[in-house]
Amino acid sequence: MDRFLLNYMQDQTKNFAKEKAMRLVVIPMLGCIWASALVGCGKSPDLAQREQVAVPTVEPDRIVEAACARCMYDMQDVMECAAAVKIDGKPYIIAGAKLDDQENELCSSAKKADVAGDLKDGKFVASVIKLHLLK
Repeated sequence: MDRFLLNYMQDQTKNFAKEKAMRLVVIPMLGCIWASALVGCGKSPDLAQREQVAVPTVEPDRIVEAACARCMYDMQDVMECAAAVKIDGKPYIIAGAKLDDQENELCSSAKKADVAGDLKDGKFVASVIKLHLLK
C-alpha cells in the first residue's frame, strides 16, 4: 500500500509541475497574441500611420515661383544660397535637378518656372524645372 501511495504522489507531483509549466508558457503567449492583434500585428501605430501618408506630387507644367531660399524666402534653416520654389505659398529647397541660383539671378528676384516633381522630406524633388527668363 505504501508503494502504491508513493507512486500516486509522484504522478500527481509530475502532473502539477507540467500544468504549472504550461501556465507559465501558454498564458503569456496568449497575452502576446492578443496584444499584437490590438496593435496591428506588431506594427507600431506611428509606422502604420506613416505608411498611409501619400507623397504630394506636383503635376507637370505647373507654373510656380523660384528664387533663392536664403536671400528671397528667408528660410531659417538655410545657411547659404540655394534655389527654392514656392508651392501653395510655402518655399521648398530644390533637390533632384540642378539650378544655379546665382547664375539665374535668383538671389535678387523671383522668377516663374515650369516644374514637375514630388514633395519629399520637406524638399521639392524636381523631375523637370524650366525657368522663364526675361530678355
